[in-house]
Amino acid sequence: MLIRFLVNCCAVFPFVLASWAQAGEIARGVTVAAVELNAPLNEQPFFGFKPKSQQQLAADQEFVRSVASAGATPEAGAAHAVQVAWKAIGAGRFDEAARRLNQAWLLQPDKSSVTHLFAIVVQERFKNTPYALKLFEAAAQLRDPNPTLPADHARVYLQSRQPQAAIPLLERAIQATPDWAVPKANLAMAFFEIGQREKACQAMSQVRGRGIESVQSDMTQLKAVAKCP
Repeated sequence: MLIRFLVNCCAVFPFVLASWAQAGEIARGVTVAAVELNAPLNEQPFFGFKPKSQQQLAADQEFVRSVASAGATPEAGAAHAVQVAWKAIGAGRFDEAARRLNQAWLLQPDKSSVTHLFAIVVQERFKNTPYALKLFEAAAQLRDPNPTLPADHARVYLQSRQPQAAIPLLERAIQATPDWAVPKANLAMAFFEIGQREKACQAMSQVRGRGIESVQSDMTQLKAVAKCP
């Protein structure tokens, strides 16, 4: 079972990290500056890009072999780890999420969702906005980005009081997920914060769809403050 081998691992994919660690490279051609965070290495994105001992490298090899021996492809193993990480983030268990994402990274370093979720962990657990934003930018360059990526990226800009930077990402998010109310609501908020009241009201009139219950209160308050018709 995937659950069994995903609970136990992790170190570093030996023939990947041995050559990439010094450059802070996530996947071939995609690099970010390594940032040291106050957490164990297996709870830091990409293991903190730290060099590994021979024992740790051997553990990585054993982990990858265990995935194959359980009858799973690297892609299936990574997808399972990412799914567990999503659930852990939703429950506020960011340490667990990071451990599962490092497992997924060993199996598929070029998978966008791994770096995407690392960005969320960095923002929510470590409050390191500059690093989170860099990881979101990197995630956009990787394979199979999740449709929610631009909305999550934009949310960090909004949290850091950079609404102008959030707007194009939110417009992209609305195109990618037209049935989702949250990016529409955030776009209205971003327009209001840069002083474009009419655009804010227009965007607010389009707020409908999945997740609307989570933004209704904010939209009611914004409508009153912006004096929307």
